[in-house]
Amino acid sequence: MIGAAPREGSRRVRLAALVVVLLAGASAFGAGEARADTVGTPCPPSGGRQLCLTIEDTEGVSKSPNPTTGRPRNHMRYIVTATNVGGSSLTNATVTTVLSDLPNPPGGMTASLDARSTTPASATCTEPAPGQVTCAAGRLAAGASFTLRLSYSTSFVDGVTGARLEATASVNEHDQDQGDGDPNPEIDSAFNDTTYETNPNLGFSYVPKTAGTNITVGTTSSSLSFTTPGLEEFFAFIENFANDTSHCFTGVTCLPGATFGDVTNTLSGVGPFLWQTRLTTTTNAANIDGVHTLDPVSVSVNPANDTFSAGVSFAGYDGVRFSSSGTLPGGLLAGTDYFPVSVSANGTTFRVSTKKGGKAVDLTSAGTGQLQAERVEVIGDVKSERVTSCAATLSKVPSIFAFQVDPNTVDTCVSTRENGWMKH
Repeated sequence: MIGAAPREGSRRVRLAALVVVLLAGASAFGAGEARADTVGTPCPPSGGRQLCLTIEDTEGVSKSPNPTTGRPRNHMRYIVTATNVGGSSLTNATVTTVLSDLPNPPGGMTASLDARSTTPASATCTEPAPGQVTCAAGRLAAGASFTLRLSYSTSFVDGVTGARLEATASVNEHDQDQGDGDPNPEIDSAFNDTTYETNPNLGFSYVPKTAGTNITVGTTSSSLSFTTPGLEEFFAFIENFANDTSHCFTGVTCLPGATFGDVTNTLSGVGPFLWQTRLTTTTNAANIDGVHTLDPVSVSVNPANDTFSAGVSFAGYDGVRFSSSGTLPGGLLAGTDYFPVSVSANGTTFRVSTKKGGKAVDLTSAGTGQLQAERVEVIGDVKSERVTSCAATLSKVPSIFAFQVDPNTVDTCVSTRENGWMKH
């Protein structure tokens, strides 16, 4: 979308204009998505030095809990890029950013800087004041860019609804310029506003590339916690659904609520996940199980021997559900709980039955389209999966601890190792 007039803005010394690009999302989250936008000066500019400046943020991040709770803070990310789109070098490039709270910029700032990095890494950056970063980027060759990445913990202060990052880039024109040799350097500015999430059933946080960072993304009644290995940056998301019946499982008492959680990392090593949920129910805590439906994975089917093959293990899981972009293989029904049987030693090939330990379903055709399967694990249906404290769930994965708060309220802690839906 170009030429719109939302809350973000940019300005140039010689030309006032606005360019806003709405991103379709850093990643889809099933129930929700990362919402990002990029704001910048016109590119290429209509006059002056051929400098472009952009700021990318991530919308809808959650406010942090008050530090007195002891819970980790949530995070937001900004990517500031200055690019020379002209045919000659620009020198003495400097990028300065200032973060302030909304709704009253440029007022105080109650977010805090967690990490920063630059490309190229040779730039020299300082923090002259809280919320301010200044980087000396040096020479920008024709077509070259300088990028500053900033990770901030979000504010926890009442009344703060978001943050504004303002960036200013200045350059000289020629390689031969030294110091302040150019009496009229180009100075471009832009700002991007980040709005904090206000829906009590949603939680969303950026996860910085910092080893050992503790993340707890929460709603008013549930949370998803884990520790990142620091190998890459990604996003974490959680959403509550008050009346979900689609993720129940055969033989397990089904309570009305469900929670969806997702982390978008592509590397293993994140986890275990700790799901914490407050349930409004008269059900005895000792009788509550966790039903974890994992993200769907692609599977292939061989109707000749009624088997399925996958790139992950189905060993040890209680159930399987199938879906297809076309039609399901003959003999399978959509939205039906099946039980894995005849699972291979490595778990990647299996058959399914309509009963636990029963006869394999006779597959009469391969179906059409891409076939996917969701693994289902029931946590707490065996004694070894029940532990005596929330902390103990992390030393035995998967496991569950359920505590009777009062006759109508139960708190649960459940540990798992993958994304998906948590149902009780």
